Amino acid sequence: MAKNDTLLLDGIIDDRIDIKLPSNRRDEAFEYLAFEQILKDYDLSTDEIKSGSVDGRNDGGIDGFFILVNGHLLIDPESFSWPKSGSQLEVWVITCKHHDTFKQAPLDSLVASISELFDLGLSTDQLKGDYSESILKCRENLKFAYRKVSPRLSSFSINYSYASRGDALTIGTSITARSEQIITLSKDSFGSCDVSFLFYGATELVEMHRKMPNFCL
Repeated sequence: MAKNDTLLLDGIIDDRIDIKLPSNRRDEAFEYLAFEQILKDYDLSTDEIKSGSVDGRNDGGIDGFFILVNGHLLIDPESFSWPKSGSQLEVWVITCKHHDTFKQAPLDSLVASISELFDLGLSTDQLKGDYSESILKCRENLKFAYRKVSPRLSSFSINYSYASRGDALTIGTSITARSEQIITLSKDSFGSCDVSFLFYGATELVEMHRKMPNFCL
């Protein structure tokens, strides 16, 4: 990571704070920026990005939870226009920490959460963890979508992202091991599923901010 990339990132966040996007709090501005850039190619609106924010008490280590069907964000299954032919289901699970480094603790929480949240055979009452209503709603939406598109499902992917102000090129082996464990847990839950885990530091976020989006059709 270039020495001054964090300064560039902080300048971008300063600009967001000035216009209160989404508020004048630095951690919330960083989180919104991370969601916006990681999901840039989907051309989500401000309200859509905010709808995927599940950060708060009992979030299970998850700050952003986004479900997309054929590139369209699923918020309300009842009003969603479900495809009648080939369906591409994508899940984005994003962890954002306004830290100077990548830490293991957020991934420890994520490991514990994913092991049961993605076991869709469990009812809400059977979950051992204490999860917020936002997390439980996202889980129910995923369960509904997974069943709804199953006859026409052409591809299914789960994309994990961990964003911080740190250097994504100097991540510790214990943190990398945790990310690989999360990938394994996800593949154990969903047989035909492409799973990825990417780290975004200051350099990556600044570079994405500079690039034009490549909108999904």
